[in-house]
Amino acid sequence: MKIKIAYKIISLNLGIIAFLMILFSTFSYFSSRSMFSDALNGIDDDVIEFLAEDLSQHHTSHGNWDVLVASPELWEKIINERFFAVFFARIEEARQRMTEEERTYVDEMAAKSTAPQPKWEFPFGTFLQRSTLLDKDKNVVIPAEIATQDVNYQKIKVQGQVVGWVGVGTINVNALPLANYFYQQQMHIMFWVVIIGGVIASLVSIFLSHQITSPIKKLTVGAKEIAKRNYLNSIEVDSRDELKELANSFNALSHELYLFEQRQKQWLGDIAHELRTPVAILIAEISAICDNLTKCDIESVSSLKQDVLQIQRLVEDLHELSRLDEEGLSFVKAPFDFIELLKLQLMHFDHKFKRRDLTVHFSTEETSPLVIGDSDRVTQVLHNLFDNCAKYTEVGGTVWVSFVQYSEYSELLIEDSGPGVSDDSLHRLFDRLYRESPSRSGSGAGLGLAICKKIVITHDWQIKAERSQYGGLLVRLTMGHL
Repeated sequence: MKIKIAYKIISLNLGIIAFLMILFSTFSYFSSRSMFSDALNGIDDDVIEFLAEDLSQHHTSHGNWDVLVASPELWEKIINERFFAVFFARIEEARQRMTEEERTYVDEMAAKSTAPQPKWEFPFGTFLQRSTLLDKDKNVVIPAEIATQDVNYQKIKVQGQVVGWVGVGTINVNALPLANYFYQQQMHIMFWVVIIGGVIASLVSIFLSHQITSPIKKLTVGAKEIAKRNYLNSIEVDSRDELKELANSFNALSHELYLFEQRQKQWLGDIAHELRTPVAILIAEISAICDNLTKCDIESVSSLKQDVLQIQRLVEDLHELSRLDEEGLSFVKAPFDFIELLKLQLMHFDHKFKRRDLTVHFSTEETSPLVIGDSDRVTQVLHNLFDNCAKYTEVGGTVWVSFVQYSEYSELLIEDSGPGVSDDSLHRLFDRLYRESPSRSGSGAGLGLAICKKIVITHDWQIKAERSQYGGLLVRLTMGHL
C-alpha cells in the first residue's frame, strides 16, 4: 500500500507527541506522588533524628525509660516540642520566599504553638500518635497510638552504646482523600493538555507537511516534464530552506539540459553542413571523371586529395574533441620556459607570415618565470592561435605578440590589424564549429579554438577574445606562475 509522505510526516509527529505526552503525564503523576510523600515524611525524618538525641539525654539522666512510661505527659511534651521546633524551623527557612501575608500567618501559628496543643485529628495521625519507643532489644516500651505498616526507626545511643530505638510510622499518601483528589485533578489537567496539544500538533503537522510536500509535488511534475523533453518548465518554491535550493538546482539543471539539447542540435547540423560541402565537391569531381567530362590526371587526383584531406582534418578534430569530452585531457605537468616555447612557434610560422606579407612585432620581459603544464599541449594552443593569425589577418597586415608579467600571473596577448569580428561573435569564437563570416571564416571547421579552450581550462588558465586596439582581434591568454 502506497502511503504519501504527508501522511507519514503527520503520523510520525503525532506519534512522537503522543509518546512525549504519555511520558510527561506518567512522570508528572509519579513524581507528584513522590514529592507529596517526601513533603509529609521528610519532616518526620528530621524530627526522629533530633528526637533520638533528646531521648539519649533523658536516658543519661534517668538510666532507663521508667519515667517516660509512668508519665505519658512527659513523653507527649518531648515529642511535640521536638516536632514543632523542627516544623517551624522548616517554615522559617521558607519565610524568605513568602509574601507578607503568608509571613503574618506563620507568625500567628508560631505564637499558638507555645500554648498546650490540642489533639489534632489527621487521617494518618499526628507525629505523636505514630511514634513508638523500644528498648535496645526492640521490645516495645511505649506503643504508638496509631499503628502503620511501615515504620522508620532511629537508634538511641549513650556513649556509643545502643540503649533503645525510637520509631515513627510513615504516612501512606495513597490513603489520603486530599492526595487522591490532587492526583485526580492533575490527571484531569493532563488529559486536556494531551487533547489540546494533540489538536494543535495535528494542525501544525498538517501545515508543515504541506509546506514540505508541496515543493516535492512541483519537482515531481517538473521531472515528468523533463522526461517529455520540456526543459523550459521552471519550478517556483516560496521557502528559504533546502527545498528552495533544490528547486533552484532543478531549474539550473533543466536550463543546462535545454542548452545541451540546443547545442547538440546545432552540433549535428554544423557537422552535417561541414561535411556536406567537401563531400558534394568530391562526388561531383569523381562523377565528372566517371562520365569522361574530366581527365583523371595528376591535377584532378591532387584536387581530390585536398578534398579528402579536408574531410580527414574535420574528422580528426571531431574525434579529438569527442575524446576530450569523454576521457578528459591527459597531460603531464612539468615546469617549462614559456618564452622559449613561444619563440619556437614564432620561428615555425615565420614562413607563413612572410607568405602573406605579415609583419610580426614581438615584445617580452627580459626574464620569464617558469610555468607548470604540458608543453606539448601548450604548443598545440600556440599553433592554433598563430595559424588563425596567418589565415585571417589581411594580406600586408601586422601581428603583435607580447608577453607581460605580473606578480602572480602572466599574460600572452596576440593581436592583429584586422579584419575584426562583430561584438556578438567575440564570446562565441571558442564555441565548436563556430566561424565568423565572411571575412574571418576561411576554410577551417571552427574546431581549433574550441580545442584551445579545452586545453587552457584543463590547465586552470583563462583565454578570451577581445577587440584589438589596432582594429582586429585580441586573444588574451592568462596563466599562473609556478
